[in-house]
Amino acid sequence: EEQKQRLISYLQNVFDDLESGNELQINIKQVSNWWLANTRTRIFDVAAESVEKVWGVKPLLVREGGSYGGITSFLERSLKAPAIHLPMGQASDSAHLPNERISLKCLVKGREVVEDFLMNI
Repeated sequence: EEQKQRLISYLQNVFDDLESGNELQINIKQVSNWWLANTRTRIFDVAAESVEKVWGVKPLLVREGGSYGGITSFLERSLKAPAIHLPMGQASDSAHLPNERISLKCLVKGREVVEDFLMNI
């Protein structure tokens, strides 16, 4: 709740500094917990090996995206089990937007990563 209020306050202050004749309305419809993978687990090691085997390069660990963090965090806590996100697309795929896309190559290789991961876990 505090972060929400701080964000609203910041946005309102920036907007006020513009001295615009317009009005700013902020509606926060959903909040969720962030999630950070534990990279020191067997499940993570097997996933990284699968990505490297299929794509031929070590996975690049990035902290981006936000559509799954809350549910992933919830599932880890509820099930008391580690979680991972396996790559399927690219940052440029416009996930969850009207023009969302995924290349056939990424889709096929993503399936191969999942298959290899499941065979080795």
